[in-house]
Amino acid sequence: VAQHAAAMSAQMGRATVVRARALAARGRTSEALQLLEPLKDAPGRAGRDVRLLLGELFIGSGHRQDAEVPLLKIIDEYNTDAIKAPDAESLAVVGRAAFLLRSPKDANRAFNESERIDKSAPQMLLWRAELFLDKYDPGHAEEALKEALKTAPNRADALVLYARVKLDQTLDFDAADKLVKDALAIDPNLSGAYAVRASIALRDMDLAASEAAIAAGLAINPNDTQLWSLRAATRFLGDDRPGFEAAKKEAFARNPEL
Repeated sequence: VAQHAAAMSAQMGRATVVRARALAARGRTSEALQLLEPLKDAPGRAGRDVRLLLGELFIGSGHRQDAEVPLLKIIDEYNTDAIKAPDAESLAVVGRAAFLLRSPKDANRAFNESERIDKSAPQMLLWRAELFLDKYDPGHAEEALKEALKTAPNRADALVLYARVKLDQTLDFDAADKLVKDALAIDPNLSGAYAVRASIALRDMDLAASEAAIAAGLAINPNDTQLWSLRAATRFLGDDRPGFEAAKKEAFARNPEL
């Protein structure tokens, strides 16, 4: 569908981003980067979406230095007032770019500006929740996710992130497991859901269940470094030293900056 939409010039940038996300979700990061590169200097919101995803994919594949160029261009647009109110969506993108650049205060400031314009935008709230979770504040992360799910109750990625919050906040295995089940009922090809399922199993020392969840997730996205890291942990806890070393090698091969 995204490929078809990209044939229409008015939608090409944003449709290409959707297609690139779909490829990356299947572990085809190199193809996704190749799609995005020709559009890295595109103007407007579509160009910002391209640059943001380029930054995310570079960081996820262990090329943080390469991510700085597209992400800093987004920040530059904000600093020169090319992005300002009432463009809530672009302000949220600025917040996400600042988060990826490891500048949480700037990220929070941009998210505040975006939220003052549109306090119920699901994507902004998901990004804000991730920022809170990264800064060890699961309480505020939960508040943001509850708001996001009011508007978008069928966002599978929001449900998975909420499951992570439940684990970090209260070790509520039952609630986290239900959220993962709900997410997979919506999107059975969400590798991150299997990572949370493996995490739950590991906390229970159910190594077989952890391995099964990891295998299911890697069948969807063989380049998911979180799943490879969880496989390394599973093999380590199972006293499988060769398996641990092999899984660790696979994780670092995909992202040497882990």
